Amino acid sequence: MINTGKMLGLILLLLGLSTGLGFAEESPAIDGQAIAILKQMSVFLTAQDKFTAHAENTLDELLVSGQLVQFSHGVDLAVKRPNGLRADVAGDLRNLLFTYDGKQVSLLHTDKNYYAQLDAPATLDAALQFSLDSFNLEAPLAFLVYRDPELYLTEDVTAAIYLGIHRMLGIPCHHLAFRGPDTDFQIWVETGEKPLPRKVVI
Repeated sequence: MINTGKMLGLILLLLGLSTGLGFAEESPAIDGQAIAILKQMSVFLTAQDKFTAHAENTLDELLVSGQLVQFSHGVDLAVKRPNGLRADVAGDLRNLLFTYDGKQVSLLHTDKNYYAQLDAPATLDAALQFSLDSFNLEAPLAFLVYRDPELYLTEDVTAAIYLGIHRMLGIPCHHLAFRGPDTDFQIWVETGEKPLPRKVVI
C-alpha cells in the first residue's frame, strides 16, 4: 500500500519474468499514448512529498538442473522528500533494512550479519544511485523514489505499446509495455485522477 498526505492507495506487484509480448523486431515504435500515460504517472508520483508503499515481488530463477523455480519477498518503502528513505525487505532470499537520512546511507543485511554505513550525497536521487552502486543492490522499485520516474524508466526504451485498459485486482488500469536493449517491462497504471502504478513486470 502507498499512503500519501492525500491517503492514496497502491498495491504494487512486481514480477521478475518478462512475458514475451511479441514486439515487431523489424520496426520498433514509440506509442505516444503509452508515453503520455507514463508521464501522467510520473507527474503524480513526484507531486507526493511523503508516502509509503508495500510491494510483493516474485523472481523466477533457473536452477543448475534446468528447473525454473520462483522466490518472493515483500518490500515496505517509506519516502519523505527531499532526503528521507527507508526500505524494509523480507523474503525467501533476502532480508535487509536500508535507510537514508540526508547525510548517510545505512544497510543492515540480517541474513549475512552485515552492516554498513556510508556518507552519501545530499539529494535523494543522488543518494539512491550512490547506494545502488556502493552496495551492489537491485532495486526495481527505484522509479517510485526518483524525482522523474518517466525519465528513469524510458532512458533506454526503443519501443512502447499501449495495450488497452485491463484490470489489476479489480482496478481498471492502462496496460503499457516497453522494450529496451537489455530489458523489457510492462506497467499497469490506474485510470482516473490517481494514475498510480499497480503492477510491474520486468
